[in-house]
Amino acid sequence: MASNLDAITNAFNNGDYSSVQFYLIELQQSEPNNPWLPYYLVLLEEVTGDVDTAYQKYQALLKEIVHPKILSKIRQKILALETAKKQRRQTALNQARNNNKEAAILVLESINPQNRLQSAQHFAEIMQTDIHSARLQIPLRGWRLYRVGYLGELEFYTKALSQAEIPAFCVGIKALDQLQVYYVQYIQTEKAHSTIQYLTDQDKSATFSFPWNEVTQISQGMVPFFSAMAEVKWQILQAKIEKKSRTTDYIKICDLHLKKQNLILRFTENNYQFAKSILNQEKLHPTVRENWQELMKFFEQKCPNIPRYRDFNIFAETALDFKLVLKNIKPPKIFTGSQQTPYSSAFHLYSSLAFFKEH
Repeated sequence: MASNLDAITNAFNNGDYSSVQFYLIELQQSEPNNPWLPYYLVLLEEVTGDVDTAYQKYQALLKEIVHPKILSKIRQKILALETAKKQRRQTALNQARNNNKEAAILVLESINPQNRLQSAQHFAEIMQTDIHSARLQIPLRGWRLYRVGYLGELEFYTKALSQAEIPAFCVGIKALDQLQVYYVQYIQTEKAHSTIQYLTDQDKSATFSFPWNEVTQISQGMVPFFSAMAEVKWQILQAKIEKKSRTTDYIKICDLHLKKQNLILRFTENNYQFAKSILNQEKLHPTVRENWQELMKFFEQKCPNIPRYRDFNIFAETALDFKLVLKNIKPPKIFTGSQQTPYSSAFHLYSSLAFFKEH
């Protein structure tokens, strides 16, 4: 027995794996119950290149082997493989980070709740966190704005997450900044090609024509409208003025995405001039909401089979925590005569991310 094991050990040390295989076959035939046999069989898989399979088999052997010396070697092997894997990962991550240092945003998409535990285990390993935190981070509905970092680094994470069947995507800040937005005042003509009147960044009116088949997707949402108010509180005979914000209403927004032009046509319920729109020439409803619903029906007719993104409120729950990101986003012209809020910037970010997601 000792001579056979010595021959196997020497062959491993010399890198003579064909001899190792020969000796292991002999050992299987002569001593099929030898406690060292399973260990050496896995070791041969490891050194011949199947590292991941070997790691899994080492883990399984921990539950089967009782020989103290063999157990010690298995634990050393497991530790060595884990250390090597971490080093390879860190090297690849550093390389990816250095390849592209453009600022970017990483978004997690929702998973099937039935896969939550398995996804959390993969997520914890990829993002170097604990499983409990991973379970809380992975969304079960909508999108979660998860991280801001270098584009190369976030592309590395996106690829690893996708391989683990955890949907995610990232977009560079530069692409978001270069995206054009036209704030539509009304639709002038309605045919295969429609013409809109929109407001430029200099608050001047201009026109733009486009074919409806170039609208590739639509983003919709509601943004809370805040008004300022003053409350008087009397405390110990002194008047104390407190300025607060109160939600007055919600403004509905609808973005049409035209990817060929790198352009968003933004319609907002409070700024769209229904009375001037060609769509309302025959019938103008008494309320803004009714006119808005007619406009949405018109979009459904013109663009029946394109992706629609309607989960802004879920996205906003996490996006509002990224105050610095939202602060650096150019404020969209959603409100008139009211204070800008992080919600308006969050919707602009949501729609812009959706714009680039399909690329």
